[in-house]
Amino acid sequence: MNRPVLIHSDSKYAISCLTQWFQKWRANNWKTAGGKEVENRDIVEKVLKVIEKRVERGGKTRFQWVNGHTGNVGNEAADQLANEGARLDGVGRR
Repeated sequence: MNRPVLIHSDSKYAISCLTQWFQKWRANNWKTAGGKEVENRDIVEKVLKVIEKRVERGGKTRFQWVNGHTGNVGNEAADQLANEGARLDGVGRR
Protein backbone atom coordinates (compact mmCIF):
# COMPACT_ATOMS: atom_id res chain seq x y z
CA MET A 1 0.00 0.00 0.00
CA ASN A 2 3.02 2.29 -0.21
CA ARG A 3 3.41 2.38 -3.97
CA PRO A 4 2.86 5.77 -5.59
CA VAL A 5 -0.56 6.15 -7.20
CA LEU A 6 -1.64 8.63 -9.85
CA ILE A 7 -5.41 8.98 -10.19
CA HIS A 8 -6.73 10.51 -13.39
CA SER A 9 -10.12 12.21 -13.11
CA ASP A 10 -12.22 14.49 -15.29
CA SER A 11 -13.82 15.95 -12.14
CA LYS A 12 -12.12 19.11 -10.91
CA TYR A 13 -14.72 19.06 -8.11
CA ALA A 14 -13.66 15.61 -6.88
CA ILE A 15 -9.97 16.47 -7.08
CA SER A 16 -10.47 19.74 -5.18
CA CYS A 17 -12.54 17.97 -2.50
CA LEU A 18 -9.68 15.56 -1.83
CA THR A 19 -6.72 17.91 -2.19
CA GLN A 20 -7.85 21.32 -0.93
CA TRP A 21 -11.33 21.87 0.40
CA PHE A 22 -11.46 19.00 2.93
CA GLN A 23 -9.02 20.80 5.23
CA LYS A 24 -11.35 23.76 5.77
CA TRP A 25 -14.40 21.51 5.86
CA ARG A 26 -12.89 19.47 8.69
CA ALA A 27 -11.96 22.62 10.59
CA ASN A 28 -15.55 23.87 10.12
CA ASN A 29 -17.16 20.59 11.27
CA TRP A 30 -17.91 19.61 7.66
CA LYS A 31 -19.66 22.82 6.76
CA THR A 32 -18.98 24.83 3.62
CA ALA A 33 -17.88 28.46 3.71
CA GLY A 34 -21.58 29.29 3.31
CA GLY A 35 -22.49 27.23 6.39
CA LYS A 36 -24.15 24.37 4.50
CA GLU A 37 -23.46 20.68 5.03
CA VAL A 38 -20.78 19.34 2.67
CA GLU A 39 -22.39 17.32 -0.09
CA ASN A 40 -21.09 13.76 -0.52
CA ARG A 41 -19.31 14.00 2.84
CA ASP A 42 -19.59 10.24 3.34
CA ILE A 43 -17.76 9.54 0.09
CA VAL A 44 -15.12 12.21 0.67
CA GLU A 45 -14.39 10.88 4.16
CA LYS A 46 -14.07 7.28 2.94
CA VAL A 47 -11.62 8.24 0.21
CA LEU A 48 -9.63 10.49 2.56
CA LYS A 49 -9.35 7.63 5.06
CA VAL A 50 -7.73 5.43 2.39
CA ILE A 51 -5.42 8.22 1.24
CA GLU A 52 -4.37 9.02 4.81
CA LYS A 53 -3.70 5.35 5.56
CA ARG A 54 -1.50 5.26 2.46
CA VAL A 55 0.39 8.34 3.71
CA GLU A 56 0.98 6.65 7.10
CA ARG A 57 2.57 3.73 5.24
CA GLY A 58 4.70 5.97 3.05
CA GLY A 59 2.47 5.91 -0.01
CA LYS A 60 1.92 8.94 -2.17
CA THR A 61 -1.36 9.64 -3.95
CA ARG A 62 -1.51 12.25 -6.69
CA PHE A 63 -4.38 13.42 -8.85
CA GLN A 64 -4.31 14.56 -12.44
CA TRP A 65 -7.20 16.24 -14.19
CA VAL A 66 -8.03 14.99 -17.68
CA ASN A 67 -10.47 16.49 -20.11
CA GLY A 68 -13.55 14.26 -20.14
CA HIS A 69 -15.57 13.07 -23.13
CA THR A 70 -12.81 13.78 -25.62
CA GLY A 71 -11.95 10.24 -26.66
CA ASN A 72 -9.46 9.48 -23.87
CA VAL A 73 -9.75 5.68 -23.78
CA GLY A 74 -9.18 5.31 -20.03
CA ASN A 75 -11.56 8.14 -19.17
CA GLU A 76 -14.28 6.80 -21.45
CA ALA A 77 -13.94 3.32 -19.93
CA ALA A 78 -14.08 4.73 -16.39
CA ASP A 79 -17.19 6.72 -17.30
CA GLN A 80 -18.86 3.60 -18.69
CA LEU A 81 -18.02 1.59 -15.55
CA ALA A 82 -19.33 4.39 -13.32
CA ASN A 83 -22.60 4.47 -15.23
CA GLU A 84 -22.95 0.69 -15.01
CA GLY A 85 -22.22 0.80 -11.28
CA ALA A 86 -24.83 3.49 -10.76
CA ARG A 87 -27.44 1.16 -12.25
CA LEU A 88 -26.69 -1.58 -9.70
CA ASP A 89 -28.85 -1.95 -6.61
CA GLY A 90 -26.14 -1.99 -3.94
CA VAL A 91 -25.63 -5.76 -3.94
CA GLY A 92 -24.39 -6.04 -7.50
CA ARG A 93 -27.74 -6.64 -9.22
CA ARG A 94 -29.49 -4.58 -11.84
